[in-house]
Amino acid sequence: MKIRGSEGHGAAGPRWVVKGLSGTLLLLLMSPGCGPSDPASKGLGGLSAGNPESRREAAAAMGYWDDSGEAAKAVGPLASALANDEDAGVRAASARSLGQLIRRHRIADVGEAVAALTTGMNDPDPEVRHASAVAMFGIGERPEGIAPALVAALRSSTMSVRDDADVALSELPITDPEHLETMLLGLDDESEVVRRASQMGLTMAPLDLDPESGAEAVTRAMDRDDDPEDRALLAAVLGRFPSTTSTARETLIAALADAPEGEVRAAAATALRPFAADDPGAAEALRTATAEDDAKDVRVASAAALADPSRSTEEARQTLLDAIKAGVSDETQSAELAEAIASEEGEGASLLIERLASDDPMIRAFSARGLGVVSPRTEGAREAITALIATLDDPEAEVRIASADALSRFGPAAISASSALARLAEGDQDLRVSAHAAAAIPIVDPPPTR
Repeated sequence: MKIRGSEGHGAAGPRWVVKGLSGTLLLLLMSPGCGPSDPASKGLGGLSAGNPESRREAAAAMGYWDDSGEAAKAVGPLASALANDEDAGVRAASARSLGQLIRRHRIADVGEAVAALTTGMNDPDPEVRHASAVAMFGIGERPEGIAPALVAALRSSTMSVRDDADVALSELPITDPEHLETMLLGLDDESEVVRRASQMGLTMAPLDLDPESGAEAVTRAMDRDDDPEDRALLAAVLGRFPSTTSTARETLIAALADAPEGEVRAAAATALRPFAADDPGAAEALRTATAEDDAKDVRVASAAALADPSRSTEEARQTLLDAIKAGVSDETQSAELAEAIASEEGEGASLLIERLASDDPMIRAFSARGLGVVSPRTEGAREAITALIATLDDPEAEVRIASADALSRFGPAAISASSALARLAEGDQDLRVSAHAAAAIPIVDPPPTR
């Protein structure tokens, strides 16, 4: 934790800024008798001080004012400082404080602030541009160019600006080619923070805007990146492109066959699922990995990808049996699960629900997937959905992924799972889980048709 003091605050005493992992907390240590009623004009006067450091401190402190009336009066002077002060530090602090005051006090008259922040987004100093973009988004404005400006703000030297930019990007819908292009360009950025934010953004983006060039950009990023976690996430992104995207399909087939890391091969196998239904090459690659890969997780993921509901019911069931056999070493457990899948649907579903409580995470995962194959459109669907919703809290990521995928196969009948899926999509610690949960939400809770 870093503690920094600043001087020159008159009767109010020193101001201390305490910085820690939870953010920035401003504590005003005031002398007796001084409080919120202390004239705010002292802070406004600080904006005209001859010393740039004093102006910076005044601008920064104004963002924490508690009195709504005084805060509204501060918008004009801060906007003027952002637009006109010769010191970049003052301009950046003014932009940050504008965003803080308008959000905190819900100030309605923001015309002057928007004009100044628009100027700030084109400021010659990068820190002013970063702070202005974050503040602009924070007050609810979405001007043209906001997406690349927020990505650039991830490079800010100010931690709070970087954090706010990261949050803003996660909330900004990717609905236009410019925003998608920004995410794709971010994959090449020298900043690890920018690259990771771009990867995360692409797990939620509509990738049918320009699929082939987008898949080529993701493929280049996979080729350059040495981090297995990044490459696995990029493989998951490739799986979200339309199944007709040849670049995505070929890259995933190659990764499944040749990637040295098991987690990348497993991610590639899972991502190939939508391609396997129509492409013999993808299906053959998955069959080969199911039979021959050295890593159990890869064999399991490959077999599960083949057990897609778009294939015939019997073929899906048989492939799921093969997956269980590939993933569970205990022959007795494998036989029990095989019997569950092969038996009458009602009895099989009941046994699969029981197996969701197994100590073996592989059994839990494949029991969840099995429920997605045998239970939709049966009398036992409601019981299966209830069991799968509970399994979304499983401690193992693979089980949570399997449960989310299985729930999506029930369609709108599983609308009761939408809130649990939304929780995983927004906050699961495993990025793959978030992506699978997000993909399931519009299937179980489709948007209304116009």
